Amino acid sequence: PTDEPEGPADPSTYGKEVVGTTLENVTISHCSRVAGYFRGDGLTIRQSLVSDTSTEGIYVIGSSDVLLERNIIRRNNVEQITGYYPAAVKIFNQSYRVTCRDNLVIEQPDSNGIWYDVGNVDGVFVNNWIEGALDGFFFEISKGAICAGNVFVGCDKGIRVLNSSNVRAYHNTLVNTPASFERNER
Repeated sequence: PTDEPEGPADPSTYGKEVVGTTLENVTISHCSRVAGYFRGDGLTIRQSLVSDTSTEGIYVIGSSDVLLERNIIRRNNVEQITGYYPAAVKIFNQSYRVTCRDNLVIEQPDSNGIWYDVGNVDGVFVNNWIEGALDGFFFEISKGAICAGNVFVGCDKGIRVLNSSNVRAYHNTLVNTPASFERNER
């Protein structure tokens, strides 16, 4: 299930099933649904290609101290599913200290770029290039993030912060792309 942990939890109580996984120079493409669900502290995905997935690319769940670095992630949600909220990368449900650095996320017309979704803490999003996504950097219902030195081109919203706190965004370049800091009824 993707809803672990259920409710607020101390990060020392989950993410320990698999610890210290490193994937480097891997290609995951033309696969059904999600390229990979990853959980476990100390995960590193580096210099890899994730492309042409039916819904999402990389899906990180309830994990701490994760590094996604120098990856190319392109053409996710090729099925153009509606009523579903896909992302090239989804960081989900109480992940702590997930760093996305120097990634290239392109060709995402029906998908978000990199989405920290619900209960994430202390995200680091630096020096990424996001082009042609719905929301480039999406930080939702979470707290504490640095978004710096990124380039957003032709996104519906380059930087989108929704119902979150303590997000610092600086030295980003937005080309034909707005930034949005929002609060709604949730």
